[in-house]
Amino acid sequence: VNLTDANEIDLNKNGIIDTWGIDDNNNGIYEFVYHDENEDGFIEVRLIDKNEDSNFEMILIDNNNNGNPDEAKIDSNEDGEFDVIVYDFNEDGKWDKIKNI
Repeated sequence: VNLTDANEIDLNKNGIIDTWGIDDNNNGIYEFVYHDENEDGFIEVRLIDKNEDSNFEMILIDNNNNGNPDEAKIDSNEDGEFDVIVYDFNEDGKWDKIKNI
């Protein structure tokens, strides 16, 4: 992920940039947000708001810091609440388990 044009954010206000927001069309709404949760240099969380309604439709989570998401939370009806969680145990890009939450 190229974050050179992203807006840098210190989400926890500790003086270290840990979040990057991308607003491709400069309308003030981030379509993509990348977050380094433990500030170790690896992006663990990616948030996606493709329709720019200020509700993230999907959060991709990389639990083992290898660059591949192995879990995702999805707001399938876009009501602002995540209602599905999916898992990719072998990280082949296909969801292995789908669970309503």
